[in-house]
Amino acid sequence: MKSIRQQAVVVLAAGLALGCLGRSAPVRFYTMSPVEGRSLNSVAEDLLVVVGPVSFPRYLERPHLVTRPAASELKINEFRRWAGGFESNVRRVLVDNLRARLGQQRVATVPLVHPSGSVFRVIIDILQFEGNPGNDLILRVHWIAQDEAKGTRAWSEQITIRRPLKAEDITSLVAAHDQALGQLSDVIAARIASLSGPGV
Repeated sequence: MKSIRQQAVVVLAAGLALGCLGRSAPVRFYTMSPVEGRSLNSVAEDLLVVVGPVSFPRYLERPHLVTRPAASELKINEFRRWAGGFESNVRRVLVDNLRARLGQQRVATVPLVHPSGSVFRVIIDILQFEGNPGNDLILRVHWIAQDEAKGTRAWSEQITIRRPLKAEDITSLVAAHDQALGQLSDVIAARIASLSGPGV
């Protein structure tokens, strides 16, 4: 038979083990932010840009930060998450970036009932958007500018954006997301301006 002291040691050890198992790392939340870009003055004043739909790979349709430790490996970070979800962060920042570049009144997420000028719908298909701290972040996108009045495709492009991560931490990874979306917004805004500027 075990002595009372031995039994007490066993109970204490079990209690400590349960305490350790019951404790988990705190969940930290992150948000993406717009980045400054060049305001384009050559855009037609009666232009309206409707952003969406924006589609994502299934593996990114989650609140968790997704990293890519290797070419064939994805890591779902249980304790590092996007506040409000990944998709909503991307959509919000894209709209904010485009409004800063094209003008607040020229960018919407839903079309006006009776628009008076040109309307371009920007359809964005995000094919890849992840990286790994200490490496590069990659944003691969196919996007279309569709002339709503004519019902025709005005522009179609697939681009790949790489942003180096300066530090091996999540903060740098989040900042790289911001910079990549800023670069994508620069490209889209410039293309729209070339399609809709005065005299076009």
